[in-house]
Amino acid sequence: MVANFNPSWGRIVAALRVAVVAAGGTPTVTAYQANWGGCIKAIDELRAAIVAAGNATAVMTAHTAAADPHAQYALDTDLAVYASHVANTSNPHSTTAAQVGAIATTAAGAASGVATLDGSSKLTSSQLPLGSSAATACAGNDARLTDARTPTAHNQTASTITDFTTAAQLVPDGILSQGRLTFTSGNGLTTADVTAATTVYYTPYVGNGIHLWNGSAWQFYAFTELSLSLSGLTANTNYDVFLHDSAGLTLTAVAWTNSTTRASAVSLRNGTWVKTADDRRLLGTFRTTSVTGQSEDSALKRFLSNVYNLQMRALSQTDTTASWTYTTAAWRQTRATATNQVEVLLALDARQVSVVFQQRITMIGYCGLGVDSTTTPYTASLYGGFSAVSGHDNASYAFLNTNLIGLGYHAIAMIEFGGTTSTFVGAGSPAQCNLKGFVIG
Repeated sequence: MVANFNPSWGRIVAALRVAVVAAGGTPTVTAYQANWGGCIKAIDELRAAIVAAGNATAVMTAHTAAADPHAQYALDTDLAVYASHVANTSNPHSTTAAQVGAIATTAAGAASGVATLDGSSKLTSSQLPLGSSAATACAGNDARLTDARTPTAHNQTASTITDFTTAAQLVPDGILSQGRLTFTSGNGLTTADVTAATTVYYTPYVGNGIHLWNGSAWQFYAFTELSLSLSGLTANTNYDVFLHDSAGLTLTAVAWTNSTTRASAVSLRNGTWVKTADDRRLLGTFRTTSVTGQSEDSALKRFLSNVYNLQMRALSQTDTTASWTYTTAAWRQTRATATNQVEVLLALDARQVSVVFQQRITMIGYCGLGVDSTTTPYTASLYGGFSAVSGHDNASYAFLNTNLIGLGYHAIAMIEFGGTTSTFVGAGSPAQCNLKGFVIG
Protein backbone atom coordinates (compact mmCIF):
# COMPACT_ATOMS: atom_id res chain seq x y z
CA MET A 1 0.00 0.00 0.00
CA VAL A 2 2.85 2.36 0.90
CA ALA A 3 4.72 1.51 -2.27
CA ASN A 4 1.66 2.41 -4.33
CA PHE A 5 1.08 5.75 -2.56
CA ASN A 6 1.35 8.71 -4.93
CA PRO A 7 1.29 12.28 -3.53
CA SER A 8 -0.72 13.56 -6.54
CA TRP A 9 -3.44 10.97 -6.01
CA GLY A 10 -3.40 11.90 -2.34
CA ARG A 11 -4.29 15.53 -3.07
CA ILE A 12 -7.12 14.46 -5.38
CA VAL A 13 -8.56 12.04 -2.85
CA ALA A 14 -8.31 14.65 -0.09
CA ALA A 15 -10.18 17.19 -2.23
CA LEU A 16 -12.89 14.65 -3.09
CA ARG A 17 -13.32 13.80 0.62
CA VAL A 18 -13.89 17.51 1.31
CA ALA A 19 -16.47 17.64 -1.53
CA VAL A 20 -18.29 14.57 -0.16
CA VAL A 21 -18.55 16.23 3.25
CA ALA A 22 -19.79 19.48 1.64
CA ALA A 23 -22.45 17.51 -0.26
CA GLY A 24 -23.68 16.01 2.99
CA GLY A 25 -22.05 12.58 2.64
CA THR A 26 -19.59 10.60 4.76
CA PRO A 27 -16.26 9.80 3.04
CA THR A 28 -14.77 6.32 3.53
CA VAL A 29 -11.69 6.61 1.32
CA THR A 30 -8.53 6.94 3.42
CA ALA A 31 -5.18 8.47 2.69
CA TYR A 32 -3.86 4.99 2.03
CA GLN A 33 -6.25 4.67 -0.90
CA ALA A 34 -4.66 7.65 -2.69
CA ASN A 35 -4.60 5.96 -6.07
CA TRP A 36 -6.83 5.60 -9.11
CA GLY A 37 -9.13 3.17 -7.35
CA GLY A 38 -9.49 5.54 -4.38
CA CYS A 39 -10.36 8.41 -6.69
CA ILE A 40 -13.07 6.36 -8.40
CA LYS A 41 -14.56 5.37 -5.07
CA ALA A 42 -14.48 8.99 -3.80
CA ILE A 43 -16.20 10.19 -6.97
CA ASP A 44 -18.93 7.56 -6.49
CA GLU A 45 -19.41 8.74 -2.90
CA LEU A 46 -19.62 12.37 -4.08
CA ARG A 47 -22.22 11.50 -6.74
CA ALA A 48 -24.26 9.55 -4.23
CA ALA A 49 -24.18 12.45 -1.78
CA ILE A 50 -25.29 14.91 -4.48
CA VAL A 51 -28.17 12.69 -5.59
CA ALA A 52 -29.25 12.09 -1.99
CA ALA A 53 -29.23 15.78 -1.18
CA GLY A 54 -30.72 16.95 -4.53
CA ASN A 55 -28.33 19.86 -4.27
CA ALA A 56 -26.51 21.01 -7.40
CA THR A 57 -24.64 23.58 -5.31
CA ALA A 58 -22.54 20.78 -3.86
CA VAL A 59 -21.07 20.11 -7.30
CA MET A 60 -19.91 23.71 -7.53
CA THR A 61 -18.53 23.62 -3.97
CA ALA A 62 -16.66 20.39 -4.60
CA HIS A 63 -15.20 21.67 -7.82
CA THR A 64 -14.09 24.94 -6.23
CA ALA A 65 -12.45 23.13 -3.30
CA ALA A 66 -10.59 20.66 -5.46
CA ALA A 67 -6.86 21.24 -5.59
CA ASP A 68 -6.69 19.80 -9.08
CA PRO A 69 -9.26 21.61 -11.32
CA HIS A 70 -9.91 18.63 -13.63
CA ALA A 71 -13.70 18.73 -13.98
CA GLN A 72 -13.46 16.05 -16.62
CA TYR A 73 -13.35 13.49 -13.85
CA ALA A 74 -16.98 14.31 -12.92
CA LEU A 75 -19.70 12.37 -14.61
CA ASP A 76 -21.53 14.00 -17.51
CA THR A 77 -24.83 13.99 -15.55
CA ASP A 78 -23.25 15.88 -12.67
CA LEU A 79 -21.83 18.50 -15.02
CA ALA A 80 -25.27 19.02 -16.63
CA VAL A 81 -26.82 19.74 -13.23
CA TYR A 82 -23.99 22.10 -12.44
CA ALA A 83 -24.40 23.98 -15.75
CA SER A 84 -28.13 24.40 -15.12
CA HIS A 85 -27.49 25.94 -11.73
CA VAL A 86 -24.77 28.28 -13.01
CA ALA A 87 -27.16 29.55 -15.75
CA ASN A 88 -29.65 30.81 -13.13
CA THR A 89 -29.81 34.54 -12.48
CA SER A 90 -29.26 36.12 -9.12
CA ASN A 91 -33.01 37.00 -8.86
CA PRO A 92 -34.72 34.09 -7.06
CA HIS A 93 -38.17 35.18 -8.36
CA SER A 94 -37.20 34.26 -11.90
CA THR A 95 -36.38 30.67 -11.02
CA THR A 96 -38.90 28.40 -12.65
CA ALA A 97 -40.47 25.26 -11.30
CA ALA A 98 -38.51 23.18 -13.83
CA GLN A 99 -35.21 24.62 -12.55
CA VAL A 100 -36.07 24.04 -8.91
CA GLY A 101 -37.28 20.53 -9.62
CA ALA A 102 -38.71 19.67 -6.24
CA ILE A 103 -41.49 22.27 -5.73
CA ALA A 104 -45.02 21.03 -4.89
CA THR A 105 -47.51 20.87 -7.76
CA THR A 106 -50.04 23.12 -5.95
CA ALA A 107 -47.45 25.89 -5.72
CA ALA A 108 -45.79 25.44 -9.09
CA GLY A 109 -47.91 28.07 -10.83
CA ALA A 110 -47.11 30.79 -8.33
CA ALA A 111 -43.43 29.93 -8.42
CA SER A 112 -43.45 30.52 -12.19
CA GLY A 113 -44.99 33.97 -11.73
CA VAL A 114 -48.60 32.91 -12.55
CA ALA A 115 -50.95 33.10 -9.57
CA THR A 116 -54.54 32.12 -10.37
CA LEU A 117 -57.59 31.93 -8.11
CA ASP A 118 -58.35 28.21 -8.03
CA GLY A 119 -58.58 25.36 -5.58
CA SER A 120 -54.84 25.54 -4.87
CA SER A 121 -54.82 29.26 -4.08
CA LYS A 122 -54.33 30.49 -0.53
CA LEU A 123 -55.23 34.17 -1.13
CA THR A 124 -57.06 36.00 1.64
CA SER A 125 -59.24 39.09 1.34
CA SER A 126 -56.38 41.18 2.74
CA GLN A 127 -54.31 40.23 -0.29
CA LEU A 128 -56.97 41.43 -2.79
CA PRO A 129 -57.31 45.13 -3.75
CA LEU A 130 -60.97 45.64 -2.84
CA GLY A 131 -62.89 48.82 -3.65
CA SER A 132 -65.27 50.59 -6.03
CA SER A 133 -62.72 52.29 -8.31
CA ALA A 134 -60.85 51.03 -11.36
CA ALA A 135 -58.39 48.10 -10.94
CA THR A 136 -60.07 46.90 -7.73
CA ALA A 137 -62.24 43.90 -6.97
CA CYS A 138 -65.89 44.20 -5.91
CA ALA A 139 -66.75 42.99 -2.41
CA GLY A 140 -70.36 41.90 -2.05
CA ASN A 141 -72.52 42.54 1.00
CA ASP A 142 -73.41 38.86 1.33
CA ALA A 143 -71.51 35.93 2.77
CA ARG A 144 -70.87 34.96 -0.84
CA LEU A 145 -71.84 36.33 -4.23
CA THR A 146 -74.79 34.63 -5.93
CA ASP A 147 -77.18 35.42 -8.75
CA ALA A 148 -79.68 36.49 -6.08
CA ARG A 149 -77.67 39.27 -4.48
CA THR A 150 -79.27 41.05 -1.56
CA PRO A 151 -80.64 44.38 -2.91
CA THR A 152 -79.50 47.66 -1.43
CA ALA A 153 -81.14 51.06 -1.55
CA HIS A 154 -80.21 53.57 -4.28
CA ASN A 155 -80.53 57.33 -4.03
CA GLN A 156 -80.67 58.12 -7.75
CA THR A 157 -83.20 60.88 -8.45
CA ALA A 158 -85.40 61.20 -11.52
CA SER A 159 -83.69 64.43 -12.57
CA THR A 160 -80.32 62.68 -12.93
CA ILE A 161 -81.62 59.92 -15.20
CA THR A 162 -80.99 61.04 -18.77
CA ASP A 163 -80.87 57.80 -20.73
CA PHE A 164 -84.29 56.27 -20.10
CA THR A 165 -85.29 55.01 -23.55
CA THR A 166 -87.86 52.31 -22.83
CA ALA A 167 -91.39 52.35 -24.20
CA ALA A 168 -92.56 53.89 -20.92
CA GLN A 169 -91.16 57.20 -22.14
CA LEU A 170 -93.51 57.31 -25.10
CA VAL A 171 -96.13 59.04 -22.98
CA PRO A 172 -99.54 59.70 -24.61
CA ASP A 173 -100.62 63.25 -25.35
CA GLY A 174 -101.54 65.26 -22.24
CA ILE A 175 -100.62 62.62 -19.65
CA LEU A 176 -97.44 64.39 -18.64
CA SER A 177 -98.02 67.99 -19.51
CA GLN A 178 -99.32 69.02 -16.15
CA GLY A 179 -99.36 72.80 -16.45
CA ARG A 180 -101.59 75.40 -18.10
CA LEU A 181 -100.92 78.66 -19.89
CA THR A 182 -102.35 81.63 -18.01
CA PHE A 183 -102.07 85.40 -17.84
CA THR A 184 -102.13 85.31 -14.02
CA SER A 185 -99.07 84.07 -12.15
CA GLY A 186 -99.76 81.00 -10.03
CA ASN A 187 -103.34 80.60 -11.26
CA GLY A 188 -103.85 78.02 -13.99
CA LEU A 189 -107.63 78.58 -14.23
CA THR A 190 -108.76 82.16 -13.75
CA THR A 191 -112.41 82.99 -13.05
CA ALA A 192 -112.18 86.77 -13.31
CA ASP A 193 -111.54 88.62 -16.57
CA VAL A 194 -107.87 89.37 -17.29
CA THR A 195 -107.31 92.33 -19.59
CA ALA A 196 -104.19 94.20 -20.78
CA ALA A 197 -102.01 91.17 -19.98
CA THR A 198 -98.30 91.66 -20.74
CA THR A 199 -96.91 88.27 -19.65
CA VAL A 200 -97.96 84.70 -20.33
CA TYR A 201 -97.12 82.05 -17.72
CA TYR A 202 -96.86 78.29 -17.86
CA THR A 203 -97.80 77.30 -14.33
CA PRO A 204 -98.24 73.90 -12.63
CA TYR A 205 -101.91 72.89 -12.65
CA VAL A 206 -102.49 69.17 -12.03
CA GLY A 207 -98.79 68.66 -11.28
CA ASN A 208 -95.39 70.02 -12.24
CA GLY A 209 -94.19 67.41 -14.73
CA ILE A 210 -93.81 67.48 -18.49
CA HIS A 211 -92.12 65.37 -21.15
CA LEU A 212 -90.05 66.85 -23.97
CA TRP A 213 -88.68 65.02 -27.00
CA ASN A 214 -84.86 64.93 -26.79
CA GLY A 215 -84.24 63.56 -30.27
CA SER A 216 -84.60 59.88 -29.42
CA ALA A 217 -87.07 59.58 -26.54
CA TRP A 218 -89.44 61.50 -24.29
CA GLN A 219 -87.50 62.99 -21.38
CA PHE A 220 -89.23 63.94 -18.13
CA TYR A 221 -88.78 67.35 -16.54
CA ALA A 222 -90.06 68.72 -13.26
CA PHE A 223 -90.75 72.44 -13.68
CA THR A 224 -91.58 75.52 -11.71
CA GLU A 225 -93.63 78.36 -13.20
CA LEU A 226 -92.17 79.72 -16.45
CA SER A 227 -92.92 83.11 -18.00
CA LEU A 228 -92.70 84.86 -21.37
CA SER A 229 -92.98 88.61 -21.91
CA LEU A 230 -95.32 89.89 -24.63
CA SER A 231 -93.40 93.13 -24.97
CA GLY A 232 -93.11 94.26 -28.59
CA LEU A 233 -95.38 91.57 -30.02
CA THR A 234 -97.45 92.69 -33.00
CA ALA A 235 -101.07 93.68 -32.34
CA ASN A 236 -103.97 91.47 -33.52
CA THR A 237 -101.71 88.47 -34.12
CA ASN A 238 -101.83 84.84 -33.04
CA TYR A 239 -98.73 83.35 -31.35
CA ASP A 240 -97.96 79.72 -30.57
CA VAL A 241 -96.17 79.02 -27.29
CA PHE A 242 -93.54 76.26 -27.44
CA LEU A 243 -91.44 74.73 -24.67
CA HIS A 244 -87.95 73.30 -25.12
CA ASP A 245 -84.77 72.66 -23.16
CA SER A 246 -82.04 75.19 -23.88
CA ALA A 247 -79.74 74.96 -20.84
CA GLY A 248 -83.02 74.98 -18.92
CA LEU A 249 -86.72 74.99 -19.79
CA THR A 250 -87.51 77.89 -22.12
CA LEU A 251 -90.74 79.33 -23.58
CA THR A 252 -90.80 80.81 -27.08
CA ALA A 253 -93.55 82.56 -29.06
CA VAL A 254 -93.96 82.04 -32.82
CA ALA A 255 -96.31 84.29 -34.81
CA TRP A 256 -98.93 82.93 -37.22
CA THR A 257 -99.14 83.98 -40.86
CA ASN A 258 -102.70 85.22 -40.35
CA SER A 259 -105.64 84.71 -37.98
CA THR A 260 -106.28 81.12 -39.11
CA THR A 261 -102.95 79.92 -40.57
CA ARG A 262 -99.80 78.91 -38.74
CA ALA A 263 -96.41 80.01 -40.04
CA SER A 264 -94.66 77.06 -38.33
CA ALA A 265 -96.31 73.70 -38.82
CA VAL A 266 -97.16 71.47 -35.87
CA SER A 267 -97.64 67.71 -35.95
CA LEU A 268 -98.14 64.73 -33.69
CA ARG A 269 -95.25 62.72 -32.30
CA ASN A 270 -96.52 59.69 -30.42
CA GLY A 271 -99.83 61.51 -30.05
CA THR A 272 -98.24 64.69 -28.70
CA TRP A 273 -98.31 68.05 -30.50
CA VAL A 274 -94.86 69.37 -31.37
CA LYS A 275 -93.33 71.89 -33.74
CA THR A 276 -92.58 69.86 -36.85
CA ALA A 277 -89.23 71.53 -37.56
CA ASP A 278 -87.57 70.91 -34.18
CA ASP A 279 -89.96 68.90 -31.95
CA ARG A 280 -90.49 71.70 -29.45
CA ARG A 281 -93.59 70.97 -27.37
CA LEU A 282 -96.71 72.99 -28.24
CA LEU A 283 -98.38 74.26 -25.06
CA GLY A 284 -101.02 76.53 -26.56
CA THR A 285 -101.77 79.74 -28.45
CA PHE A 286 -102.55 83.34 -27.51
CA ARG A 287 -103.64 86.39 -29.51
CA THR A 288 -102.64 89.98 -28.97
CA THR A 289 -105.32 92.64 -28.79
CA SER A 290 -105.32 95.87 -30.80
CA VAL A 291 -102.65 97.11 -28.38
CA THR A 292 -99.07 96.06 -29.15
CA GLY A 293 -97.63 93.68 -26.54
CA GLN A 294 -100.95 92.99 -24.76
CA SER A 295 -103.47 90.16 -24.66
CA GLU A 296 -106.72 89.27 -22.89
CA ASP A 297 -108.58 86.35 -21.37
CA SER A 298 -112.13 87.47 -20.64
CA ALA A 299 -115.73 86.45 -21.27
CA LEU A 300 -115.70 88.78 -24.28
CA LYS A 301 -112.29 87.82 -25.63
CA ARG A 302 -110.94 84.34 -24.96
CA PHE A 303 -107.53 84.99 -26.46
CA LEU A 304 -105.67 82.21 -24.64
CA SER A 305 -106.13 78.60 -25.72
CA ASN A 306 -104.41 75.66 -24.01
CA VAL A 307 -103.52 72.38 -25.68
CA TYR A 308 -103.50 70.37 -22.41
CA ASN A 309 -105.66 70.20 -19.28
CA LEU A 310 -108.63 71.72 -21.11
CA GLN A 311 -111.42 73.57 -19.33
CA MET A 312 -114.71 75.25 -20.29
CA ARG A 313 -114.15 79.00 -20.55
CA ALA A 314 -117.25 81.20 -20.21
CA LEU A 315 -118.47 83.50 -22.99
CA SER A 316 -120.88 86.38 -22.36
CA GLN A 317 -122.14 89.62 -23.91
CA THR A 318 -125.21 91.73 -23.08
CA ASP A 319 -126.63 94.81 -24.81
CA THR A 320 -128.18 96.96 -22.08
CA THR A 321 -129.79 99.49 -24.40
CA ALA A 322 -133.50 99.77 -23.62
CA SER A 323 -134.75 99.23 -27.19
CA TRP A 324 -134.20 100.14 -30.84
CA THR A 325 -136.00 99.75 -34.13
CA TYR A 326 -134.80 98.02 -37.25
CA THR A 327 -137.17 97.78 -40.15
CA THR A 328 -134.93 96.39 -42.89
CA ALA A 329 -135.43 92.82 -44.03
CA ALA A 330 -131.73 91.97 -43.98
CA TRP A 331 -129.21 90.61 -41.50
CA ARG A 332 -126.95 92.99 -39.59
CA GLN A 333 -125.02 92.97 -36.32
CA THR A 334 -127.37 93.58 -33.42
CA ARG A 335 -128.07 97.28 -32.97
CA ALA A 336 -125.38 97.85 -35.62
CA THR A 337 -122.86 97.70 -32.80
CA ALA A 338 -119.47 96.04 -33.29
CA THR A 339 -119.16 95.07 -29.63
CA ASN A 340 -122.19 92.77 -29.81
CA GLN A 341 -120.08 89.68 -30.26
CA VAL A 342 -117.68 87.38 -28.45
CA GLU A 343 -114.23 86.48 -29.78
CA VAL A 344 -112.48 83.15 -29.37
CA LEU A 345 -109.09 81.64 -30.20
CA LEU A 346 -108.67 77.92 -30.83
CA ALA A 347 -105.14 76.48 -30.67
CA LEU A 348 -106.26 73.35 -32.51
CA ASP A 349 -109.05 72.29 -34.79
CA ALA A 350 -112.18 70.48 -33.56
CA ARG A 351 -112.50 72.47 -30.33
CA GLN A 352 -116.04 72.89 -29.08
CA VAL A 353 -117.83 76.25 -29.00
CA SER A 354 -121.36 76.46 -27.61
CA VAL A 355 -123.46 79.67 -27.36
CA VAL A 356 -127.10 80.75 -27.01
CA PHE A 357 -128.40 84.17 -28.11
CA GLN A 358 -131.67 85.53 -26.69
CA GLN A 359 -133.52 88.59 -28.10
CA ARG A 360 -136.92 90.21 -27.33
CA ILE A 361 -138.71 91.38 -30.47
CA THR A 362 -142.05 93.14 -31.04
CA MET A 363 -143.93 92.35 -34.21
CA ILE A 364 -141.81 90.83 -37.01
CA GLY A 365 -138.11 90.08 -36.52
CA TYR A 366 -135.40 87.43 -36.19
CA CYS A 367 -132.14 86.90 -34.32
CA GLY A 368 -129.21 84.71 -35.25
CA LEU A 369 -125.49 83.97 -34.81
CA GLY A 370 -122.81 84.66 -37.39
CA VAL A 371 -119.30 83.19 -37.29
CA ASP A 372 -116.84 85.68 -38.78
CA SER A 373 -119.84 87.30 -40.44
CA THR A 374 -122.43 89.92 -39.49
CA THR A 375 -124.65 89.37 -42.52
CA THR A 376 -125.20 85.61 -42.62
CA PRO A 377 -126.22 83.14 -39.90
CA TYR A 378 -123.75 80.30 -39.39
CA THR A 379 -124.93 77.27 -41.32
CA ALA A 380 -124.60 74.94 -38.33
CA SER A 381 -126.64 77.23 -36.04
CA LEU A 382 -130.34 77.46 -35.30
CA TYR A 383 -132.10 80.82 -35.36
CA GLY A 384 -135.68 81.99 -34.91
CA GLY A 385 -138.11 84.93 -35.03
CA PHE A 386 -141.72 85.99 -34.71
CA SER A 387 -144.52 87.61 -36.63
CA ALA A 388 -146.62 88.84 -33.73
CA VAL A 389 -149.72 90.96 -33.26
CA SER A 390 -149.05 94.64 -32.72
CA GLY A 391 -148.48 95.50 -29.09
CA HIS A 392 -147.04 92.10 -28.19
CA ASP A 393 -143.43 90.98 -27.98
CA ASN A 394 -141.76 87.61 -27.79
CA ALA A 395 -138.37 86.12 -27.00
CA SER A 396 -136.44 84.77 -29.95
CA TYR A 397 -133.43 82.46 -29.65
CA ALA A 398 -130.45 81.39 -31.69
CA PHE A 399 -128.23 78.44 -30.79
CA LEU A 400 -124.77 77.37 -31.88
CA ASN A 401 -122.97 74.24 -30.69
CA THR A 402 -120.15 73.11 -32.94
CA ASN A 403 -116.55 71.96 -33.19
CA LEU A 404 -116.35 72.78 -36.87
CA ILE A 405 -115.47 76.45 -36.99
CA GLY A 406 -111.76 75.63 -37.32
CA LEU A 407 -108.58 76.62 -35.55
CA GLY A 408 -107.42 80.17 -35.01
CA TYR A 409 -109.29 83.39 -34.31
CA HIS A 410 -113.07 83.69 -34.77
CA ALA A 411 -115.71 86.30 -33.91
CA ILE A 412 -119.19 85.02 -33.06
CA ALA A 413 -121.57 87.89 -33.77
CA MET A 414 -125.10 88.54 -32.50
CA ILE A 415 -127.13 89.41 -35.62
CA GLU A 416 -130.73 90.51 -36.29
CA PHE A 417 -133.23 90.61 -39.18
CA GLY A 418 -135.89 93.38 -39.18
CA GLY A 419 -139.43 93.89 -40.44
CA THR A 420 -141.61 96.85 -41.28
CA THR A 421 -142.39 97.69 -37.66
CA SER A 422 -139.77 95.70 -35.70
CA THR A 423 -138.60 96.85 -32.31
CA PHE A 424 -135.78 95.03 -30.54
CA VAL A 425 -135.59 95.21 -26.75
CA GLY A 426 -132.27 95.22 -24.92
CA ALA A 427 -132.61 95.83 -21.19
CA GLY A 428 -136.23 94.85 -20.87
CA SER A 429 -137.48 92.35 -18.32
CA PRO A 430 -137.66 89.44 -18.00
CA ALA A 431 -135.89 88.61 -21.29
CA GLN A 432 -132.80 90.59 -22.22
CA CYS A 433 -130.63 90.83 -25.30
CA ASN A 434 -127.68 88.66 -24.36
CA LEU A 435 -125.38 85.86 -25.44
CA LYS A 436 -124.10 83.12 -23.12
CA GLY A 437 -121.89 80.14 -23.78
CA PHE A 438 -118.45 78.60 -23.45
CA VAL A 439 -115.41 77.53 -25.40
CA ILE A 440 -113.04 74.66 -24.60
CA GLY A 441 -109.50 75.83 -24.04
